[in-house]
Amino acid sequence: LAANQNIPEAQFNLGVIYLYGLFAPYDINKAIHYFSLASNLGFQKAQYFLGCIYLFGYGIEKNVKKGIFYLTLSSKGNVISAHYILGSLYHEGKYINCDIKKAIMHYKEASSFNNQYAKNNLGVIYKNGFGSEVEKNIGYAIELFNEAINQKEDLLAMYNLAHLYIYDYDNNKQNLDNAIGLLIKVKVIDKDI
Repeated sequence: LAANQNIPEAQFNLGVIYLYGLFAPYDINKAIHYFSLASNLGFQKAQYFLGCIYLFGYGIEKNVKKGIFYLTLSSKGNVISAHYILGSLYHEGKYINCDIKKAIMHYKEASSFNNQYAKNNLGVIYKNGFGSEVEKNIGYAIELFNEAINQKEDLLAMYNLAHLYIYDYDNNKQNLDNAIGLLIKVKVIDKDI
């Protein structure tokens, strides 16, 4: 009833119900229908879900152009995961032209909301630099990896920081000990998963 009265939250929730088959049979077409209704009313989470459905082809044929369109809409509403995905697409040059400045902008937006994956990817960019566009900044990379580790114990950030300490940073005993400690922690946590 609420969805029929154009309440976007209700339309979004019905989309989730049909997408995941919660309390009703899975139906991707009904999910898309309700997400589209909510999206047309400016509901950014519905735009994010539509973006993912189209970009990754969840239950339908991929439509990259539509996926990026909806993800871009939702990123304008500061949906953190949309920023992260768009950052990854611009970073990798997958489906769209590589644009490291746009990648960094989206990663920084997601990172400002404590998305550890965005922090890790920013760390990688600054650890290596990016051609003439981004200068290598080891200190900033270390800071970003540490933030991802401290916030969410991110395993990939632990590995990347250990790698940086071993191969790209002052090769003193303290840094090597830190690297070994991180790698042991990755192994222990990974084993528990």
